[in-house]
Amino acid sequence: MPVAYWDEVVSEWCTACRRYVKNDSNFYSGYCGACWQKWNTKAKGRAGKQQPDQDDKLAIGDILFSQATIADRFQDGRPIEKTIEALRRDPTVIFKIPKINVVDDDGKHVAMDNRRLYSFLMAFDDHYLVPVKRFASKEHYGLADFERKATSICGGHLVQLRSQSHAHSESVPLPATAKSFLKMKWSEVRDHQGACLRIQEDQVVISGSQRQVEDGIKSYQRILSLLHCDAIDLVDMRAKDGVRCSSHQWHVDYPTVDLSYVDSVATGSPWLHLGGDAEEVAAVKGLAEKVVEDLAQKWESLQLPHHTGGYFRWYCKLPGKYKVDEKSDLLELKGNAAERRRMSQAYEELRHNISTKQLQVDDNILRSKLIGKEGVNIKQIRHNTSVHIHVGKDVDTSVRLAGPADEVERVLRRVRAFLQEHRQVVRELPLPPHVAPGFVASRLRKLGAESEARLQLPRDGTPTVKVRGNQRQVDYAEELLDELIYVKFGMVKLKVIKQLVSDFIVGKNGIHMRSLKGERDVHVQINDSPCHAWSDCFITGSLQDCVAVSEEISVRLRRYTVASIPVDPSRVGLMIGKGGANIKALKEGLDIREDTRQNPWTISGPKQDVLQFFDRFQARFGPSFFSGGLEPWRFACVGCGEDFPAMELMMAHVKEQSCSARTCMSGCGAYFPPKLAVGSTSPCARW
Repeated sequence: MPVAYWDEVVSEWCTACRRYVKNDSNFYSGYCGACWQKWNTKAKGRAGKQQPDQDDKLAIGDILFSQATIADRFQDGRPIEKTIEALRRDPTVIFKIPKINVVDDDGKHVAMDNRRLYSFLMAFDDHYLVPVKRFASKEHYGLADFERKATSICGGHLVQLRSQSHAHSESVPLPATAKSFLKMKWSEVRDHQGACLRIQEDQVVISGSQRQVEDGIKSYQRILSLLHCDAIDLVDMRAKDGVRCSSHQWHVDYPTVDLSYVDSVATGSPWLHLGGDAEEVAAVKGLAEKVVEDLAQKWESLQLPHHTGGYFRWYCKLPGKYKVDEKSDLLELKGNAAERRRMSQAYEELRHNISTKQLQVDDNILRSKLIGKEGVNIKQIRHNTSVHIHVGKDVDTSVRLAGPADEVERVLRRVRAFLQEHRQVVRELPLPPHVAPGFVASRLRKLGAESEARLQLPRDGTPTVKVRGNQRQVDYAEELLDELIYVKFGMVKLKVIKQLVSDFIVGKNGIHMRSLKGERDVHVQINDSPCHAWSDCFITGSLQDCVAVSEEISVRLRRYTVASIPVDPSRVGLMIGKGGANIKALKEGLDIREDTRQNPWTISGPKQDVLQFFDRFQARFGPSFFSGGLEPWRFACVGCGEDFPAMELMMAHVKEQSCSARTCMSGCGAYFPPKLAVGSTSPCARW
């Protein structure tokens, strides 16, 4: 067998922990690094005493077996035959094989490693010197181990080789964190039951006789029942690396504990799994948690004061990484223990100066105005402050302020002033009976533009004006409306004979009416009066324009006259003629209008044309009674309805009534506002 085989498979044997050690750079004098450190520390305490064992060389023939039988394979599974062949090809391989432990007992050299002694006896002569490690007595080696192995019945001169085919073995799964715990507990099983244990990756191979294997499996299950397991969330790779660095010392102090690192599929964070003795696992877990607490970048939640989440999210700055949940008022800090502690201290310093206020706003329009387009009003209200303003979307939600106490008070005053300025007020202003709704309706837009309020007349015809806006706008609109009604408003009532209204006041397609109004701010409304001969013409608008239009109407009507012609009912058809031919002949060239539906007939038009028509009528049909000179119009009192031929007479009537009663309610019924004090000039008197 090539020498390279032993370079790969032969390991150093530690005489203290009695196991093979591979690639241990600290292996020295038959001890692995860990055992040598322990033994060397104890040896320094026993300075001057002789060491219990020493290296030596003995002839193979002088060494006796301690056991009656041996297995045909080493513990790691290598056949003894292959070892013998390797030694025969290259005797120097013996120096790569761990030395045989030899105990001096009553002048005899008894080998404790029988399979290695058997390999040397088969490969070399009896006088061949082999390196051994001698123990002065079985007490120095270990009395219990010596007596367990001392099973030879022929004085140690012979040994029987047990074939592997007659041995039994079973493989059972090995938990990832049970390896060290199992090795330490298995020595008791091996001493009392004789079953051998070999670990291959995640499997445990228990070998021996059938009974030994069965008892070994039971012992293995009992050992696992004593295994204590636990797990720790390492949070991030920084904490994982810190635990890895510290775990080397933990393994020395707590040898039964095994560590396993697993990355969680659900969270993606690494986890540390521990297994071993319960007390040692608890101790290692505490050490690992301290490392995680010091190094891991993890989140810590703090409860903020009620309704302050928005302030801490947008305007408060803490020294580190954090986030704020406004809905639940939670402050989440991220960092290691020192960073989170520093942010917590900064938060505590800020928290004592934070104040919250709230206002109830139950008007959707007012709430929208408070926010403004793209939040412009909120920005103006909180200008030069760090106050957070939250305006709820629901009707029952309050306007909440959060920030430094002094700034919150300042912003609260601004919010209240804004709400007072923009709160919607609806007021209904009744119109006096003498005021025409049409006059007011044509001026509402102008009043609304000037007062910034919204004014409208009800569609049901109720004589009221509904004003909508904030308090300042509504008050100003009311002042403007009072000024319009009681100062600028005027009304003149004319009683005009119906025959003259359509032809000489309205005109075809309203041409005469348009010429009367012109640029004047007036409204003319014509209604039928209780007397069928008259029509009521109401002229409303500014006082000066009403007087001017009424005077122009009177000037126009002075050129016209109305006459009545009684006719014989038996001659009506003759006078009218077929298709009105006779009447048309009489009217030819004249600007007159006739009403032949009733008797007497009514003839209206310019005075000269009416007289000429009457002359033609008498010449054609004979003498007829002509009643001319009827008054075509009269001025009427708005309150009592009494009419007068001239405006001066009507004004004198109004003044007389107002001076005697201070109001026309008892006399003519004219309206005077209650604001006027007794003795002041009434609207009627201002005419």
